[in-house]
Amino acid sequence: MVPKAGLEPARYCYRWILSPLRLPIPSLRHASATALELYNRHMMLSRNRILQNISYTAHESHFMHAFPGIPVRVSSSSVEKTVRIIYTDVNDLSEGTFMGKELWKTKSFNFTSWNAAKTDIEEAKKQIDSMVSGCSVNTVAITFAARQDHCYSTEIHWKGSHMFDEPKLAELITHAKNAGLRVIVKPMLNVSDGYWRAYIRFFDEDVPCEPKWHDWFREYTDYIVHYARLCDRYGADMLIIGCELVGTDHRHREWRRLIESVRSVYSGLLSYNCDKYQEHRVTWWDALDAISSSGYYPINDWDRQLARIYDTVTIYNKPFFFAETGCPSTAGASMVPNDWNIIGRKETDLAEQNDFFRTMFEKSSVLDWHYGYCIWDWPMNLPAGYCPGKDGGYYVMGKPAQETIRHYFSKW
Repeated sequence: MVPKAGLEPARYCYRWILSPLRLPIPSLRHASATALELYNRHMMLSRNRILQNISYTAHESHFMHAFPGIPVRVSSSSVEKTVRIIYTDVNDLSEGTFMGKELWKTKSFNFTSWNAAKTDIEEAKKQIDSMVSGCSVNTVAITFAARQDHCYSTEIHWKGSHMFDEPKLAELITHAKNAGLRVIVKPMLNVSDGYWRAYIRFFDEDVPCEPKWHDWFREYTDYIVHYARLCDRYGADMLIIGCELVGTDHRHREWRRLIESVRSVYSGLLSYNCDKYQEHRVTWWDALDAISSSGYYPINDWDRQLARIYDTVTIYNKPFFFAETGCPSTAGASMVPNDWNIIGRKETDLAEQNDFFRTMFEKSSVLDWHYGYCIWDWPMNLPAGYCPGKDGGYYVMGKPAQETIRHYFSKW
């Protein structure tokens, strides 16, 4: 018998073998002492910021005793309750303010171009003005992409004419700022052979003659840090450090190192755009200022998905927004709004797209923990021959969905 540790020698909680509920002695002293030890250790390491969430299985009353005054969220299971504790410095948090930085209610579009060399910057400025007048946006999310040849390549092509150089990016940021807008910069990564970026992945343990994670992350960090410097220089309000890189999400150590590198050159807000259904799988939200994801959820499933996302929001005590959301104006698309392949295979249906947006706003805009939308997408240059009535894609310009977005953005 070990005092304050029960039958087993004292160990960190993640190495516990016996559940306190099954110990033949009262487990309150065990739980309280260990919890307080963890609390003190984490408070010392991460003072004045959101620290860390810890999962632990025990009776709720044990943690209420061990953590007086500490917010606790409890989710029930059949036999026991899982308690997640979030430590905060209460003097450092207020609504919408995190680590001294303010997050605003974001009303925006992903403002996209995939080839800077072919982008008319003067036309892009006019499109920013059109977003303001036509949809009441308060933010522009400047979105572009580097390329890698295939999903197992460790070389990232982030230099060249297809990328936005400093003068062009500065011109867009400055124009948006002069229009009274907040600016998000979102450098993405596409795969040249057509595969989706979510499939980028390598062996978790280094194998000779095979591509390696550290090589990829070195390239990717160089890419993101480059644009972080420009964001800091020209006053971008937020940098999104990645988008839908599902195969990389589990590499938390590499992502944390990348975030440290970015913070060394950029003082604005940071987020990561995880993919749909992945909000709870990213384990390094604590290192960022906001949680964001791609909100491509079936029109009849918003309640369930928003409740699931809220679980992650409460664990990390971070604001949340959709860094992407949208729906093609194609029949059936509201049930699979993430399916690009449906475009052109079925008839154009402007009402279906409009129904998706109306339902999304009705379900999510009333939530006090939800901080907004970057809708997919608004091009920097409209494609030649664009006709709203015949377009089955994600664009909303000139479609009924544009008026629905303007209505909700203007009153929200």
